[in-house]
Amino acid sequence: DVYKRQIQMSESCVPLEPGQNAWYVEPPFDLLANHFPCSIETVSAKRVALLFTAHDMTPPELHGREMIVPTHSYGTRFCLRFDRQTTGDDLADDSLELFVRDLLESRSRHGEIYTYAGSQLIALNLFTNPSCFDAQSMRRYLGEDKQREDNPPHLYGVLNDMVNSLKRDDKSQMLVLESNGPGTGISFSLNQSLEFFQMALPSEAHFSDRITTALYILHTFTNAKMSRNDDSCRATLSVKLGVHGGSEIVGAQVQVFGLDSSRVIFQGPNERNFHVFYQLLAGADEEMKAKYFLNDAQWYKYLNRRIAGCSIRDDEPVSFEVRNPEGEKVKDDASDFQDLISLFNAVAVQPAKQDHILRTLSAVLLLGNLEFAGEEAATIVNPELCDQIADLLRLPDAAAFASCLVKCTRHVVGDEPVVVAYLPKAAEHLRDALAQQLYTSLVEFVARSVSWRAEEMTDVYLAVSVPTTAEFLYDVNIDSTRNYCNRYPQLLRNLLHEVVMNFRNEYVLYAGREHWRAQGMEEELLEAGIEVVDNRTLLELIAGQDGVLKLTDDYCKQNWLDTSVHKLSGYLNARCAENDLFYTLESDPDSSRVRYGETAAGLLHTWGRVIYDFGEEFVRAHAYDGRLMRVVCDVLAESALPHVSSFGAANLDAEPHSAAVLFKQSLDKYVQLLTQAHPHFVTSASANRSRAKDRFDRQYVLMQLDLTGAFPCMVSEKAFR
Repeated sequence: DVYKRQIQMSESCVPLEPGQNAWYVEPPFDLLANHFPCSIETVSAKRVALLFTAHDMTPPELHGREMIVPTHSYGTRFCLRFDRQTTGDDLADDSLELFVRDLLESRSRHGEIYTYAGSQLIALNLFTNPSCFDAQSMRRYLGEDKQREDNPPHLYGVLNDMVNSLKRDDKSQMLVLESNGPGTGISFSLNQSLEFFQMALPSEAHFSDRITTALYILHTFTNAKMSRNDDSCRATLSVKLGVHGGSEIVGAQVQVFGLDSSRVIFQGPNERNFHVFYQLLAGADEEMKAKYFLNDAQWYKYLNRRIAGCSIRDDEPVSFEVRNPEGEKVKDDASDFQDLISLFNAVAVQPAKQDHILRTLSAVLLLGNLEFAGEEAATIVNPELCDQIADLLRLPDAAAFASCLVKCTRHVVGDEPVVVAYLPKAAEHLRDALAQQLYTSLVEFVARSVSWRAEEMTDVYLAVSVPTTAEFLYDVNIDSTRNYCNRYPQLLRNLLHEVVMNFRNEYVLYAGREHWRAQGMEEELLEAGIEVVDNRTLLELIAGQDGVLKLTDDYCKQNWLDTSVHKLSGYLNARCAENDLFYTLESDPDSSRVRYGETAAGLLHTWGRVIYDFGEEFVRAHAYDGRLMRVVCDVLAESALPHVSSFGAANLDAEPHSAAVLFKQSLDKYVQLLTQAHPHFVTSASANRSRAKDRFDRQYVLMQLDLTGAFPCMVSEKAFR
């Protein structure tokens, strides 16, 4: 009889028996380690004998040899080579993907969450309750004398490296938590990071709880319901912890980058606006409703795409509540609003600031209900809303506010001032631009308000950042007139993801080259010619001088065009037709079986082709203001609300703005933040789509590693190793 060794895991087991294919892994036992195919010869309770046969991947000196390894080293010194399950599972023996997949699956079946991949850490959410997160585990990894290889792979090992590097080099350290969608455990990793830093460096009691509360508040303003995620964060968040003398945390600054501001004015099917709007409307009492001129959610055009004016007709219901597939409500907006007010008080946001925040929220919603009429000169159909908005924003002259939305006065040297009336279309774009920019400034104000002792921030800091992920809204089972193309928010979100991937690739290249140069291997470096994935051409296509976003600006400047005849999609097709990364609907293989719409076109991203709808919604979400915002800001600068007056004063001489321009400016600030610190990358992935316990979906895991840019970095870093 064959003696079988059963390695116990979470709830199942891995049987090891003679004849199974395996991998032998050399030190340092990570995903980039040298590995050789072998087979299991014999198995006992303590030892496993591995037999090497002649193979192109195996060094000749190992051919025909047998090696003994401890049985408990399964998932470290050796692992199984799993049989193919599907055609998509068929990978070449010498491919890095095959070894990465097998080692991750072996470790996951042993209940291991973390695996190192060179300088980065891979975290796999197995949807179990891990027991390796407590004070005792932290102390096991914490200390200046602790090295990464002293303990099994863990997030705490990376965090301890950060603390030690800060103390040793007096240089800021940045933890970048990346993932590709919900269910990856990013929020858990963020909270654990804050708790570890609190243990590693002295700070106020309950410091990590204070920052966690601040982030929860901010998520209320940055999170929204999407078709596949009821609580999707629509911005990149970062927390900077000021460290004094390398020994004490003295302050924390919370920052928001790349907010999906277009969501303020329009949402797609089965989506909602930001949570805070619904919480305010559901949780306000009668006194607050009167004070802030509140109505039901269905009344607001910025919350109800059925009355938004330019929505694509579909048969999806408008989402005013968050419900699960069984129809049960999973978010209580009224209760969440009461919690929000309590948390504001807990982090010492004064009642006056809370009032300013609620006033601005209501004003943004009322802006969406402003209607304009006229053919050549825009007039406001419902001026009473202007009075309410002016009251909410504490503007001294409601008439001046109403006037600045439809006309301006231009002064020409030597001539009398000329009053210029806006076209109704230009007035609508200005209204939407104002709503987006006002909400963005509000979120930044909230971030400053919930930060902890931001004025005591130091030049050297520890930081944790969670960049937004790539997003695609594909649905190949469409049997109606619904349009499931990716929209404006997805393009900007994917742009940020491409930029982060570019930074990550460039950093791997820089670090690898510097390591070789430090060893005097300059000539070998030139001969090796190691490069990384280069996506700069795509970045130029999206955000360059002649890119899609700039061309959309140029198109929107021509506000006299009949958009039913002269469409943005046709303009982009004509200008980008020669670019190999841009393609029209006719060249898409799925166009015959998926309804994308006549204004659809695609971009070839680093991870594959993504189709976008460059129709009316795209133009509206772009919200090009054509310098008209200057006139509005002249009025807003007189507001009695400090954050509104600051916003107005800062934009008195602003250049023409659009949602894309503001997004790129915020993106530039985020890249600057990344370059100011030494980065440490942690990539989180979920083991399967259905969030089932003890299930490893091979293709899904590999896809996530590819989409996040983790796998391309592994390839480059392995080449340097």
